[in-house]
Amino acid sequence: MLVLFRKVGESILIEDVRFTVVRVSGEYAEVALAKVSGGAKRVLTLTKNQWIEICYNVKVTLISIAGSEGNGDKTRFAFEYPEGVSIVRGEVSDHPP
Repeated sequence: MLVLFRKVGESILIEDVRFTVVRVSGEYAEVALAKVSGGAKRVLTLTKNQWIEICYNVKVTLISIAGSEGNGDKTRFAFEYPEGVSIVRGEVSDHPP
């Protein structure tokens, strides 16, 4: 399992799919999924402790939303994934947003 903090606009690259935090509220986080090569973007809403299974059998759980004075500007996600799947923070990937 991999646990990462992400703020609005920050992303994770899961193989060839970019997982980006779009909006954060005290109650939920909206994330966008899009292929690096282009194509349709899907926007999903997660609440705390809710999980989704996305591409490559990756399970993503929204663990927490934190921020100054309850603004909720930082999210914490857990990624469970099979061996061999590449997961990289967006700022260190070879694929610019």
